[in-house]
Amino acid sequence: MTAKPEEGSSSMLQMDGPSAELVEELNDKASLTSPKSAVIMEVIASERNLRAAFQEVKENNGAPGIDRQSVEEVSHRLSELIPELSKALQEETYRPGAVRRVWIPKSGGGQRGLGIPNVVDRMVQQAVYRVMLPFYDPTFHESSHGSEETYRGRISVCGGYRFREVL
Repeated sequence: MTAKPEEGSSSMLQMDGPSAELVEELNDKASLTSPKSAVIMEVIASERNLRAAFQEVKENNGAPGIDRQSVEEVSHRLSELIPELSKALQEETYRPGAVRRVWIPKSGGGQRGLGIPNVVDRMVQQAVYRVMLPFYDPTFHESSHGSEETYRGRISVCGGYRFREVL
């Protein structure tokens, strides 16, 4: 996935990959009269983006949050949830829920706390990620393990070998 300014314009983005449609929607809605943040929030809160975000959360098959609702249970009420969630995001009334804390063992002994948000909060996080990635991904350093998702593992492994060679 690559994002780059369109020729002749520094405010327009071009993108290949799964976020391309979202970037196209942002570019279509961008105007001199509406603030960029309002346009970005409109795309984040769009029902199409929320549905795609839910699908990605579903594919991850994560554990339920503190509300104990599984992805499957949330999927049964998705047709009612998405319009409500979209409205709450656009009206800035959405508030994330509490996070469930679980303790997982560390390889060297002891335990590490892990926070598990509820399914709806993970859906919102994914919706924001899908829209904001084109803006932030190009700014990651090439050796960053947090840049393009498809390259994380390979970069991490290659970076480890390079580090070993230097020593």
